[in-house]
Amino acid sequence: NRPGFTYEQILNGDVSSHAIDNLEEDKEYTISIYAVYPEGPSQPVSAVGRTLKLLSVKSLTLQNITTGSIRAQWTSVRGATGYRLTWSSTEGFDQNVNLADSYSQYLIQGLRPDSEYTVTINPIFIDIEGPVVTAKATTLASSSVQSLKASAVTINAALISWNAVQGASGYRLAWGPTPEFIGRDRPRQLALNNTLTSFELRNLVHNTEYVISLYVLFGSAVGPGISTTLRTSPLGYVSNFKVTGYTSTSISLAWSSTIGATEYKVSWNPATSDTPKTQYLAPNIRTYHITNLQPNTRYIVNVQAVYSNSEGPPATLIQSTDSNPVQLVPVKDLQLIDTGVNTLKLSWKKTPGITHYKISWVPFDGGARNSKIVSADSSFFSIPDLKESSTYNIYVSSIVGNREGSPVLLTAKTLDLPKVDTFEIKETSGESVLLSWSGVTGASAYILTWRLTSESVASMEQLSASYRSFRLTGLQYGKSYVFAIKPLFGEMEGPEKTMTQAIFGPVKRPVIPVPTVHGPRLTTGIERTTTSRPIERPPLTLPQMSKYTTAAARGTSALVSEPICAKSKADIVFLVDESSSIGPSNFNKVKDFLYRIVSYFPKIGPDGTQIAIVQYSEEPRTEFHLNHHKDRNSVLKAIRNMQYFGGNTNTGRGIGHVLKEMFQVSKGMRPSSPHLILLVTDGRSQDNVMQPSRVAHALGNVIL
Repeated sequence: NRPGFTYEQILNGDVSSHAIDNLEEDKEYTISIYAVYPEGPSQPVSAVGRTLKLLSVKSLTLQNITTGSIRAQWTSVRGATGYRLTWSSTEGFDQNVNLADSYSQYLIQGLRPDSEYTVTINPIFIDIEGPVVTAKATTLASSSVQSLKASAVTINAALISWNAVQGASGYRLAWGPTPEFIGRDRPRQLALNNTLTSFELRNLVHNTEYVISLYVLFGSAVGPGISTTLRTSPLGYVSNFKVTGYTSTSISLAWSSTIGATEYKVSWNPATSDTPKTQYLAPNIRTYHITNLQPNTRYIVNVQAVYSNSEGPPATLIQSTDSNPVQLVPVKDLQLIDTGVNTLKLSWKKTPGITHYKISWVPFDGGARNSKIVSADSSFFSIPDLKESSTYNIYVSSIVGNREGSPVLLTAKTLDLPKVDTFEIKETSGESVLLSWSGVTGASAYILTWRLTSESVASMEQLSASYRSFRLTGLQYGKSYVFAIKPLFGEMEGPEKTMTQAIFGPVKRPVIPVPTVHGPRLTTGIERTTTSRPIERPPLTLPQMSKYTTAAARGTSALVSEPICAKSKADIVFLVDESSSIGPSNFNKVKDFLYRIVSYFPKIGPDGTQIAIVQYSEEPRTEFHLNHHKDRNSVLKAIRNMQYFGGNTNTGRGIGHVLKEMFQVSKGMRPSSPHLILLVTDGRSQDNVMQPSRVAHALGNVIL
């Protein structure tokens, strides 16, 4: 390539190719070749070629970053015979690998979590290295989901939610029955995109425990998983099933509504026959009159809730048709007035002319039947020695001499043993964690267990009742653990409280600022004008109480033989928490509680007490306004129809909604009446409640 400079090599006669080396990059060369004979050289043949320029790799990208790996990807360089890939951390860790020219990506593994790495690559041209290209990336502090929970669980569906993982390309969700329930449903899984943080599982099997596992995807790599369990609700049983009347040829039945039922199945047969007759009824029908029966015959009568193609458990009564024209009046107003861990207290209205009452109870799932005879003066009875968190069928019948009347059925469930309310991590280090929890009254000890999320065998520590915290050591750095604690009551174990946590560096807890109020003006973003003029509103005091005895609506277990607010006149808004921590069972208890309260007001409407209800979780929603219902029965019906959805607990937002949307003259608010907000919630709010509460107080509203 330089005038006057010519290089020459003599090759053997049997050679047909040759590589010329030690040339300069990006230069043009003239190459000539001629044959050498004994007689002399032939005429040369020439060609012109140009050496390549030392090109760098283009478009080096670092992707699919996890806690311990980074995938490097680049575009190929024409003419390169290989590549050198190097990576180093800020701590000085340095490593490299030589790759063949066929490589265009490489998975760098064995990295430390939450560390910055510098990655370089340069092409190699035989013995010459091309220019270096550099990129930087930081590994994730955690590549696993830290929180996986199930909410809004029904008989065949559940909402699964989790926290997002940075850098994830997607998630794999898997679910199937636990070993105890294998065979009731098949395992399933599906892939979800990285924008989702919740998914509703459908077509589950009722009363079945499922294990739910979620795995993080980083391209083709699968990150660690986290698991939780849920149990679908059992098919609902029919409650308050009773005989309301009978003759020598007929029996009249009644029962309470069952949530989710698509129809009811009523069947009956003589006790001496195994061939029942059946009648299917629409879901809005809750009474039935059986006719064409035989006199003086004992009949077995069942009613079941039907859910599409599935039937719930039967509620059963045994009733004899009469041959005597004198009938015993069934017990009236049978109610559950108190629920304990091992007791259930009943009340009923006294029946004139009887000699005794018979109370019988049997576990709903079957077992020994117990009975007790009490005097005719009794109107209360407390059933003792029951099993905690268990459902019982309770029958109460009136007795005259040796003749027993038709029993009235009540289905009730005892409370569960108390559980640990607060269970949290105070701090973590490289291989230890400090756990703390709230004490449980009456607990004799605590059982603390922990295990890796990827394992099923757990370690256990039994602690005395005085413990409120405990430090676990010897844990694996970077791994996720499931921690659980439950109280002991003698030999009985209480419910378990669990949480999942990955073990990394110290946990820094946020400092929650205390809001400061400047001056007399308080605002929360609620569009309402306040002035310094005091609000002239009567104090919220209860008038003299009058004694009323009322009959509860069919299907309720409310206590109604209590003092009732006879002359109170106020605007009352119930603000009801429906977050995921409540659960369907407790939500039904809240509805019963609201039902009882509203039952105490004999006059509801513009001339008496006005009622409104707002439900809230992440966002508040109005169930009905103050001026929507004009009588008590319509309010009670609306309470029974309240639905549960679940979500977070934003109580402050709920209070703000009540102030802005409910206490308005256009929505029925009476400026001269006391204004009361009755808040029903199960714990601490996830947003600020201080300022909206102060605004409510400044506006003259009372919050209970």
